[in-house]
Amino acid sequence: MKRSDGEWEVGKIAPEGFVYEVVALNEDLPTDQAAGSVAELLREEFGAQELVLCVNSADVLVAPFSHAEDRKRIQSNVLRYAFEEYVPFDIEDLTCDFVQSRDRSLGVAVTTSEYRSLVEQLEDGDIRITSMAPLAMLAIQYLAEELAADQNVLVLWRVGDRVEQFLLVQQQVLRWSSSECGVRIMQREIEYADLQHGSALQVVACNFPASTIEELQKTTTHEIETRSNLDIRDAASRSSQLILAGNQNPWIEFRRGDLGENDPWRPIRRALNFLTLSACVFFVCLNLALWWRAQHYADLSDRYSQEAAKVFRTAFPEQKVAGGYLRRMESELSQLSGTRSEAASQQQPPSAVITLGKALSALPPRNKMRLRILELRINGPEMYLDSQLLSHGETNKLAKALRSVGFEVKPPRSQNLPTTGVSVQANATLAQDESSAIKPVR
Repeated sequence: MKRSDGEWEVGKIAPEGFVYEVVALNEDLPTDQAAGSVAELLREEFGAQELVLCVNSADVLVAPFSHAEDRKRIQSNVLRYAFEEYVPFDIEDLTCDFVQSRDRSLGVAVTTSEYRSLVEQLEDGDIRITSMAPLAMLAIQYLAEELAADQNVLVLWRVGDRVEQFLLVQQQVLRWSSSECGVRIMQREIEYADLQHGSALQVVACNFPASTIEELQKTTTHEIETRSNLDIRDAASRSSQLILAGNQNPWIEFRRGDLGENDPWRPIRRALNFLTLSACVFFVCLNLALWWRAQHYADLSDRYSQEAAKVFRTAFPEQKVAGGYLRRMESELSQLSGTRSEAASQQQPPSAVITLGKALSALPPRNKMRLRILELRINGPEMYLDSQLLSHGETNKLAKALRSVGFEVKPPRSQNLPTTGVSVQANATLAQDESSAIKPVR
């Protein structure tokens, strides 16, 4: 926290409690150099990596103002320009936040230029600013947890020779002022709060000596509740501890706008840098692997080309190896393949010997059929048979026997002989797929 005398006060957590140290800087230093000196001290002497930046009450502009009752529909810009009527600066030069109630708001602002350099120097030094809030607001936020939520409370908090005055309604700050520490001034503040809330008002005095409380008690009918040992820095430090742990959000937050984080990824920047480096290394390794693979295939292509050239010299010894020798070899191969395909496609008729063998292998044994062959003509797969059988029934048996070995038999013609028996004439054709299979003749 920057003190009113220009020095800085740093609070840290120690085993014995909160410890505060004052850092004195040269008052003649420019703002940028002073901010850099503070950032360097926090980083090197205190080892700070994450902090809550507290703003002194002397650097804060505060003003309560009224607005429409439906606060949910009020945009932030509307509140900013309504607040501008109560401060002596352009709203563009301020960083502000608001505590809103049903029909009133409390505007709190700080001059942006006064803290921008410090915020940038801290960020450049890898110090994370978790929050930036008024010291007094952090303290009253901690105290509000101990006060009754259904009562209107006036808190008087002594800070050195000044007093911070807060009016809380249902644990919301509707009024905040800072003045000199005097009984008369605090009496007027109690009277003003009486006009607003009357007998329902609760008065709490923090960090006052007993003599001041006794003198103030004589001027009011309200019973004054005292917190004599509660220092405002201790209360703010406890709120800061909760904020750093992520268990609480400050009522007033200046870490926004021009005082916000320039890099929203700063909390995980190291992890992102490591991820980026890992991705770069991966892509470099991938490119090396692809380059090696391409070289490998190029070497294979050269080797196969040399082998193909050797084959060309062997196949065509009288011809010179030219650039298109591969096409020449592919053309010759296509011609040879075509010649083989045509030769394979021409089916040769089966031999008469194969047809005769098939026919003889189909004839039944003598003890099953009496057959006399008068004429047998064979022309390739075609066969003509003129024979004599004992009966017409044996004609069908003979046709069936020929079909069993692959002959396609036309219906045979038969007629009775003058004496005994039947004359049979049959035409049969041997199927092409059966021409290569010959059974032994029985």
